[in-house]
Amino acid sequence: MRFTTLMYLLGMFLVLLGERMIGGEDTWRWGLDALGVLCLLGVLFRLGQQVKIGVSENNTGRAQSHKLALLFALIGTSSLGVYALSTGWGMDLMGHDLLSGNQEEADAAERYWVVTTCLWLILWLVGTLPFVAADWVLNRNPMAVDASATRKVVLSTLAMSLLLSA
Repeated sequence: MRFTTLMYLLGMFLVLLGERMIGGEDTWRWGLDALGVLCLLGVLFRLGQQVKIGVSENNTGRAQSHKLALLFALIGTSSLGVYALSTGWGMDLMGHDLLSGNQEEADAAERYWVVTTCLWLILWLVGTLPFVAADWVLNRNPMAVDASATRKVVLSTLAMSLLLSA
């Protein structure tokens, strides 16, 4: 595994640890969340640099492969934004309240919560598995990357992640 994959997975794990394991308004939660987001932003920055390097060296296979890795890392990272909308804070922001006295409003809030929860999980799978696959291909031979091989592996894992999310 490359450093970018490890940092991406570490960042996601730290956010998971802060949000799901600790939760509440504890300072540990916010510290772990911030550290996880910093790891993810570092990965995105590093992948952006790798795309620039591939373009400047006229290595189109390498640049295209890093673009695919960056795209799916962005998709996986965007799942955290959708996750935030499924939390109590996000539901309040969108005007939903699970504990309201009106049954229709409570049903609407529950539907909203279910949809956003499913959506962030699907986005996470659709972003993470192809990113890890693209990074695996880039790790095999970082100087002479075949863009078509990366594309095939990424599309295969994209199909697999969609099947897993069904």
